[in-house]
Amino acid sequence: MLLDHNVIFVDKINANLYTRGMDHKWIYPIIGERVRQRRKTFKLKQEVLAEKVGMSRATVANIETGRQNVLVHQLFALAEALEIEPQALLPDKDLRPTTEERGKAAVAPTVPLPADLKPQYREQVMRVFAEAAPESPPLPEGGHGKKTKR
Repeated sequence: MLLDHNVIFVDKINANLYTRGMDHKWIYPIIGERVRQRRKTFKLKQEVLAEKVGMSRATVANIETGRQNVLVHQLFALAEALEIEPQALLPDKDLRPTTEERGKAAVAPTVPLPADLKPQYREQVMRVFAEAAPESPPLPEGGHGKKTKR
């Protein structure tokens, strides 16, 4: 009797190299700000721009605030509607944050902290947020995490 076994070896240490990728979260707020500035130059409302590019107003609003990633075809549609080259909406290479800046941004809490909070307590709060599980989404502003029936 001959048994055929399929064995898969996973190199857990080097596998992380493939999943890390580039830290890209800093790009979208810059693109969004450039879209917003250009839209305001033309005195367009979000609704009008959204209609021109075939998006919802909420999508345009989320792009402008950096909450939504912009797909390549959307970037080109926005650029055409705003009469600008797509490259003009992209961040300059020198705007890319340094490793230190990216580390600070990853540690920064997403909740407002009291202005009079002592630096040592601020640092403790930031450390807690940095150690939090990355897969848990941030609460909406003013949210408390509890779901209520309406």
